[in-house]
Amino acid sequence: MKNKSLVVQILSMAVVLAGIYGGFFGPTGQAALGVLSFAITALLQSPILSSGTWPTGWEKSIWVAQIAGVVIQVANFAAESSVIDPAVVNIFVLTLNAFLTTFVKDFGSGSMVSAKTPCE
Repeated sequence: MKNKSLVVQILSMAVVLAGIYGGFFGPTGQAALGVLSFAITALLQSPILSSGTWPTGWEKSIWVAQIAGVVIQVANFAAESSVIDPAVVNIFVLTLNAFLTTFVKDFGSGSMVSAKTPCE
């Protein structure tokens, strides 16, 4: 957490809490928490609040995950029945986010992946 502002810490915690407590809500609440969580994650990756660096070719992966999560959850809002269970979408995207920000993104001590692109 070195050099992270209080705002970043609070927003990061909000993402975690949305994932943890989403199961207490119905499908609509879970979809809404998912959209909120993915939007906060995108904000944390934006130039406004970003910290750390991505190895070459990896930055797009976090954006694809957030956009896909939002699109699926919005489709869940629009459909009469869920396209994909909102809880499953939240769990999948939040797990992917946790992996990417823990093992791929470099916060000053090096990344667990090489500087090669994911396709190499």
